Amino acid sequence: MTLYDMPIYEVFWRTRRLFQRLGTEFQPVPGGDPLTGAQRAVLEFLDRGGPQTVPDIARQRSVSRQHIQVGVNALAEAGWLEDRPNPAHRRSPLIAITDRGRERLRAAQAVEEQIAAAIGQHFAAHQLVAAAAVLGELETFFDSQAWQDIRQEFIDKGESQ
Repeated sequence: MTLYDMPIYEVFWRTRRLFQRLGTEFQPVPGGDPLTGAQRAVLEFLDRGGPQTVPDIARQRSVSRQHIQVGVNALAEAGWLEDRPNPAHRRSPLIAITDRGRERLRAAQAVEEQIAAAIGQHFAAHQLVAAAAVLGELETFFDSQAWQDIRQEFIDKGESQ
């Protein structure tokens, strides 16, 4: 069996392609003033999870702190995010979504809800539930010790040689 024949690789391949396609299809993010997909994701993380630090957001998105900081700066400049004092860390403020930012996110979500409903009609609900469940399990797997062991054996070891 080759890599291309492995079911797990097919999931990886299709996930990468779908991620790229969604980024293309939803650029710019619909519903109002210019907003990139990465910026939209930051707004949604803060809307769902409340105020967070830039490093916290970066960890959740599995991207660099610098990448998030660039997006946060642009969103703050647009008036969609604001800094708040962080009682746990003086030099790392909490980033919070403003009412204006929440309004922009809701405008995007209103359009996306219509798009999702229209696309969803082409699939059985159980298919979508199953797909989401598998993707959720994969996401959880990458937080597991089993993944850390695999990463150590095949990735980290190679980087240290």
